[in-house]
Amino acid sequence: MNEQQARRALLNAVNASTPIGMGILQFEDKLYTLMDLPEVHIDPKGAQVIYLDYFHGRMVKTGILKETDKDTWEIQISGAEIHPEYQSWASTYPSFEALVESAQ
Repeated sequence: MNEQQARRALLNAVNASTPIGMGILQFEDKLYTLMDLPEVHIDPKGAQVIYLDYFHGRMVKTGILKETDKDTWEIQISGAEIHPEYQSWASTYPSFEALVESAQ
């Protein structure tokens, strides 16, 4: 997917995420926009990355990544599979495919 689609997928994950645990103390019940996402940073290997652990109290634990040798962006999570207790957006988008399709 291109960068705009990747950002939209990440934004959809944020807006579908819920607060868990102490995240409730920072939670804002609102819909975020693309302007609210942090800027891309370059990791030590040169990849372009936005990774969100918690975002304003919402447990997201998801990022987007474009490696230096690739032309497309991909979704990144910690671990190999989506776990609703970490990716709280999974109740809305139960698969990577559903999250990607939400950004089309």
